[in-house]
Amino acid sequence: MEWAPVSFGLEAAPNLCAQPASVVCTDDWKWVIPVLALILGFALRWVQENLSEGKRQQSQRRLRQELRLDHVRMQRSDAERANLLALQQAVAKYYLSASEAHGAMLDALGINGVWARVRMDHAVNGAIQSSKAEMTVLQYRIHAAKVCIRLDDLIDEVTAALKAESLEVAEENWKRADISFANAQRLIGAEIRRLEDDAGQQAELDSEQK
Repeated sequence: MEWAPVSFGLEAAPNLCAQPASVVCTDDWKWVIPVLALILGFALRWVQENLSEGKRQQSQRRLRQELRLDHVRMQRSDAERANLLALQQAVAKYYLSASEAHGAMLDALGINGVWARVRMDHAVNGAIQSSKAEMTVLQYRIHAAKVCIRLDDLIDEVTAALKAESLEVAEENWKRADISFANAQRLIGAEIRRLEDDAGQQAELDSEQK
């Protein structure tokens, strides 16, 4: 008589330890990889947003700095132009006063007949000194070196003409003073036009940027 095995409906649990490790781990990576990809995506997006924000702030700072520099340059240009315009009038006033003094000395020469006896009137001399002082103050404000050099030449030649010991020397110095006056006015006018052209070009650039 043989005994048959009795089954109670229960099956033995599979022995996981007996299975290869690669089979068990494969199921775990199915959810790890999407999570890592999601984290990496958030990290890349955060880095990109921070880089973009940093570039935007840097660009805004650079723009504000350029605007401040442009504003300072425009202020300096306007001040230089205003000083040159005032200087142009002061130079003309000085030269006119000196011309009147020279004419008065020639009139006195016609009366006295001797150049050495000619003396400049105090009122005329006062007008020359006053206009010279006004011109010198403006001269020290401007940045155009060539203009300053011409004005120094003009002052020296006018002074030499008015203090000459003979009519011939006075006339020779006065001819040079005429040339220096014309050159000074020409240089002042050229500098004013240059500043005005620069201001016009800057205004066009500003309008294009807007």
